[in-house]
Amino acid sequence: AFGPKGCWWDILVCTMCIADSLIDQMSSASSHGTAVIRIFRVMRVLRVFSAISFLSKVDHVLIQAAKEMMNFGVIVVISLFVFGVISTNLLWDDQDHEVRTMFSDLGAAYWTLFKMMTMDGWTGMANKVLEHRPGMIAFFIVFIFLSVASVSIVPSIFIECHLQELDRQRKNQADVELTRLHSQQEKMLRSMFGFARDRVGPGEEVTVADMKEVLDDPHVAFKLEEQGLATPDEIS
Repeated sequence: AFGPKGCWWDILVCTMCIADSLIDQMSSASSHGTAVIRIFRVMRVLRVFSAISFLSKVDHVLIQAAKEMMNFGVIVVISLFVFGVISTNLLWDDQDHEVRTMFSDLGAAYWTLFKMMTMDGWTGMANKVLEHRPGMIAFFIVFIFLSVASVSIVPSIFIECHLQELDRQRKNQADVELTRLHSQQEKMLRSMFGFARDRVGPGEEVTVADMKEVLDDPHVAFKLEEQGLATPDEIS
């Protein structure tokens, strides 16, 4: 965040703020739309996310959760559409004027069901319908059950995204450590093979016995330890 991307963001914000100030000086209008540009300066706080290791995880989790929330939002919209069509067809001509108003068309039914989904006075609206249409109780039971379930899904999305991020980081750290270990072992074997070749002389094959002699040599162990390729415990 403090590299080239962060610099470009600072340049963009500063440029917009300078342009806003110039328009203030040259324009006689009491207000103009460019004043909203100043709001973008608050976005600079997002740079802190990448500066602190913990907040960098939050940044990734928020992005992933936002994607999952968009998918969940599509499901909610489709569900409200289906329930809106059903309720409109059943209640648009109800004998109660208030019920007819709430479900007079798809838009009105959509808004009514959305308010019920937020649990904002849903019992009053449901009871008003049930006074004349007791058979609608099955409809409201299913709808309210799905609404309560959706409220539980929202925090679950954030928890799941956070757990996935932690699991991904653990796997990445394990892969990095395994790669480092393999690279270190390869360098150590190459060094030991080089020491063994120096012992047997040019043109001679290095045997297992030669490698064992190299391992038992304190000078070789000191060289490997000095190069950071092995510790005394690993050599012994």
